[in-house]
Amino acid sequence: MLLRFAESGGLVVTAKAGGRGAWLHPSRSCLDRALVRRSFPRALRAKAVVADARALAAVLTESARKN
Repeated sequence: MLLRFAESGGLVVTAKAGGRGAWLHPSRSCLDRALVRRSFPRALRAKAVVADARALAAVLTESARKN
């Protein structure tokens, strides 16, 4: 299972709508690696996108609880 993220108002958010998205494994190590490598701006083709690590980690934790 992968989680989809997109850009909304300059922030990286979970997304179910269409458009450009970034897919991530629901694990903290995958999120950490994406943040270190600055993968979100590149994948979303948005230079001024902010990826809030705490908010995204909370999304991953919530997703893990559902499964």
